[in-house]
Amino acid sequence: MAQTMTVSWIVLNSEDGGVLHRLPQSLEVSVTATVGQVLALLPLKQLPAELLRHRQVAIFGQYAVSDTPLSEGDRIEILDVLRFEPNESRLRRAARKNQTLTVGQRAQPRRSKQQTS
Repeated sequence: MAQTMTVSWIVLNSEDGGVLHRLPQSLEVSVTATVGQVLALLPLKQLPAELLRHRQVAIFGQYAVSDTPLSEGDRIEILDVLRFEPNESRLRRAARKNQTLTVGQRAQPRRSKQQTS
């Protein structure tokens, strides 16, 4: 008799705002199952290769690839597509902040509460 384990899965979309609004669904799989094998079992419109190419897949927030082995109780998260890179976002915010300064003006360093007392 083959040994099995229980894993769960959930699809997270941009509308979720990074918050779980529904419970993950459980699935019984072989103890030797990988992320790619479990993705093939899920009732999703996209094939596993497409999911891994166009969306990110994670196990408890840690990015995973098709051959990532699973453990009992793992939660597979199918994440929404990144609309932009986080580093690009930081650079854009910094550029906007610097644009508000007049020519020759330097940004003032933030003071801690201890320094202002």
